[in-house]
Amino acid sequence: MFALATRKKLRFATAKGEISVEDLWDLPRHNINEKGSIQNPMSLKSIARKIQAQLKDMDVVDEFDDKDELENEEITILKLKLDIVRYILKVKLEEFENKKNQSQIKEDNQRILEIIERKKAQELENLSVEELMKKIK
Repeated sequence: MFALATRKKLRFATAKGEISVEDLWDLPRHNINEKGSIQNPMSLKSIARKIQAQLKDMDVVDEFDDKDELENEEITILKLKLDIVRYILKVKLEEFENKKNQSQIKEDNQRILEIIERKKAQELENLSVEELMKKIK
């Protein structure tokens, strides 16, 4: 898929002009921040929506009208573009989930270490004076 995209020198239309396949990796998944406002006019989802709209427009052809070879090539290219954007979206979502999971694991481990320290301190406090004196030696 990426080999074909680079051979065809695919470009993707955005609000700020055309970008290459490599540039897609730098875009956010969506353009809405946590507060619900538009953060970035360029996003992978906005590009995917534009491509889907173009495909939908091209598929609206009279049933008696044969699509010529040029139209079929355009549809093939649009489908390739959509597949690429979807793939990058999928990878970015997986990376986000992994990062979120790693963060959660780190927090959980920190809490467990704190509990262990408290339990160790509690064990020491429960020892008798003689047992504590033995531990000092």
